[in-house]
Amino acid sequence: MCDVEVLASMIKSCNRCDLALNRKGAVPGEGPIGARILLVGQAPFDAEQINGRPFWGVTGSFLRYLLGRGGVKFYDCWRTNLLKCPLPRYGRPKWRQVYACLPYLKEELRLVRPGIIVPLGKWATKGIMHLFGIPRPEKNSMIPQMFGKPLYVEDYIVFPLPHPASLIYKSTLWNPTVDLFEGFGEFLSRELN
Repeated sequence: MCDVEVLASMIKSCNRCDLALNRKGAVPGEGPIGARILLVGQAPFDAEQINGRPFWGVTGSFLRYLLGRGGVKFYDCWRTNLLKCPLPRYGRPKWRQVYACLPYLKEELRLVRPGIIVPLGKWATKGIMHLFGIPRPEKNSMIPQMFGKPLYVEDYIVFPLPHPASLIYKSTLWNPTVDLFEGFGEFLSRELN
């Protein structure tokens, strides 16, 4: 049990896995305590590591735009990542790294108490599923089929969406991604009214 400042300090000094060896800084989550929505990305990028804030730089700009299309205000959400340290360039998370960071995410959930968790991308979705004991699809390629479909788990609604960084690498995903974020906004309107 700890408060946000203590948790941030623990994250910044963490050495639970090999990602701590080459990082410039770990990136704790941020946002309003009591936020209705908690956004979870995969891991911080370079701009986030430099600024010490999640969803900064190009990815953050895309995310703010996409959330706005769904009527959601970025700064009303708690923003965090599954991994608190950046991955090596073009690297993918290893489960040992995810396991090392999951206690931090679990503590963020306890402190923030969101009603809705939005994992962004495949790895964030797999990490949240693992955290709640939800069986994962056999193949990674099946996870995008989960995007835009709510899961009701314990006291949470888990609403997986694509990670905005995917738009940097594959511009053909732009329209389907916008549609999914707009669908999230429509879901919120129905669910919360």
